[in-house]
Amino acid sequence: MVKKLDKVAIHQTNEQVTTNEIIGKFKENHGFPAVGSCIIFNAFVKGVNREGKPQTALEMEPAEYTLKEMKAVAAEVETKPGVLDVQIHLNTGVLNSGDTLLQIAIDTIVDGPQIGEIFQALKDTLDNVKKRSGIKLKEKSTDGWYYTKPKEKAKSFD
Repeated sequence: MVKKLDKVAIHQTNEQVTTNEIIGKFKENHGFPAVGSCIIFNAFVKGVNREGKPQTALEMEPAEYTLKEMKAVAAEVETKPGVLDVQIHLNTGVLNSGDTLLQIAIDTIVDGPQIGEIFQALKDTLDNVKKRSGIKLKEKSTDGWYYTKPKEKAKSFD
């Protein structure tokens, strides 16, 4: 049985989406025969933090409005020339080193000279999700759990 996959979703650690599921969702779009490529960005939990110290896990805490903002970002990107479809999948909860934390996928009808525009659309999507999603992020190191910005106790995953 194939699970129903929303285009934009927040998943728990045990519900992570595969690349094949993303592509399968794209194929459901009536415009898929015109597709020339799909660009998929995967963000993983690193085993070291920005200071180079060992990091064993992250905890992603979405805000009440996170899903709404991610859907708005996807809808905005879908208005760009050459973009057929956008998917954004955020994994939340406790994620261990090596786990996928974010996937952004763009299905495009462009080729050749216009492909650079789609890479820019991917960058814009990532930047806007990071700015607007309201996610709190905690890291776990050998010293225990801590918010990445203790003063604010919140940080987008940028």
